[in-house]
Amino acid sequence: MNRYAPVIALCLLISACGSKKDGILEEPSVTSYENSNEPKQLAEDFANAIIQNDESLLEPYQVTESIVRFMVPPKPGQDTELAVHEMLEPMKMRLKDNLMNIQSQIDVNEVDRAKLSYKEYIYHDEGQNPQIPKVLEVVLDNDGSDVNIPITITEIHGKWYLFEILNSMGLFD
Repeated sequence: MNRYAPVIALCLLISACGSKKDGILEEPSVTSYENSNEPKQLAEDFANAIIQNDESLLEPYQVTESIVRFMVPPKPGQDTELAVHEMLEPMKMRLKDNLMNIQSQIDVNEVDRAKLSYKEYIYHDEGQNPQIPKVLEVVLDNDGSDVNIPITITEIHGKWYLFEILNSMGLFD
């Protein structure tokens, strides 16, 4: 069984909703998946953010309020702003906490940043709807040893977004 199956299933449930206009469910407008670019730049920027301890490199990939609204339309009678805030803020905090966990592990395990480099990425694309978050493993080379950092990402309107780091513990042990 795929070790990311529970996360993918949760993402499917969250993002399976379309948007409503005049009470009619519509499919969101999304760049054609067949024509979309692989997330190479996001993987490289994520790796560099880890290596350089520079979280600002991830700012272009941050999930915004409009993306949350797009992916999870409000339910009738729901306070939209509150719902967006309740989803977005914890997501941002988990990402920040996981980035700090990774940096802490680099320090505790005395990883030589000069020997830490981006190697490749592994994109777990299962041919699903493009806006459904998918797993991307960013692979770093730590002086000859691979370090795989799984993250969830999605592409909406031709732009890639980073949702969360799925595992930030025990990466450099």
